[in-house]
Amino acid sequence: MGSASFYGLLAWMVWHYERDRFVRWLCVIGFGLVIALIGISRIYLGVHYASDVIAGFCVSLIWLALYTKLVVPLMLDEKNT
Repeated sequence: MGSASFYGLLAWMVWHYERDRFVRWLCVIGFGLVIALIGISRIYLGVHYASDVIAGFCVSLIWLALYTKLVVPLMLDEKNT
């Protein structure tokens, strides 16, 4: 869950702040691949069940949505004032 949140946030930041379209897509696809491979490795190593990994992805996605919609605008408003 932590890696999906971290790399997901990095992907969001690259998507919003990188101007070069090729680099933007390359980084977002790369971070998505890293997230997927970490999840697959957790299942392969027997550390988690597939349902655990999917639940972690879902919780991370909810956290990212809330963070990027609620916290980031507050930080940007505070920075501009």
